[in-house]
Amino acid sequence: MQRRRFLIAAGWGSAGLLLPTPSHASLAPPPKEAGSPWPILEAALTRLLPADGDGPGAEDLGAVGYLRRALDGPRLNPDDRDLVLNGAGWLDDAARQEAGAAFTALPPAEQDAVLATIEQSPAGERWLARLLDFLLEAVLADPVYGGNPSGLGWRWLHHRPGFPRPTADNTCDQLAARWRA
Repeated sequence: MQRRRFLIAAGWGSAGLLLPTPSHASLAPPPKEAGSPWPILEAALTRLLPADGDGPGAEDLGAVGYLRRALDGPRLNPDDRDLVLNGAGWLDDAARQEAGAAFTALPPAEQDAVLATIEQSPAGERWLARLLDFLLEAVLADPVYGGNPSGLGWRWLHHRPGFPRPTADNTCDQLAARWRA
């Protein structure tokens, strides 16, 4: 419950500062092949904002789809992309060392314990903070950017979006490209 309250408070405090940066990359589900970071990232996001009956969870909010689009975005710092993707591997390594199994194979309580362990290192804390940034964006961004399907996050927070809202042909990236042209 503390994570959920933190996310709500941080969301309201950060709502005016968030500018989505994703491109119009495919909304196809993330790949599930061996070695892919996406199942690990999906499991980590799910633990950061679980569907606990008190509101939507990361999966309900399309957080991993939003994260995938954001990481493919042209304006994202490549260091952030590397941090998030490499962090999935670090998390899985830590799970194997601490609990003897892949992160995605662990029950939720053990996943939480592994997340708490990696939070103790500066790199782990930075990785988790960046994941939370993307998670908040998935809750607050306009659905056109790939998260917050049908405004689910807005309804949960009792938020009314501003006007005009972006359209698929009028996103931040497209406006920036037109401005440069």
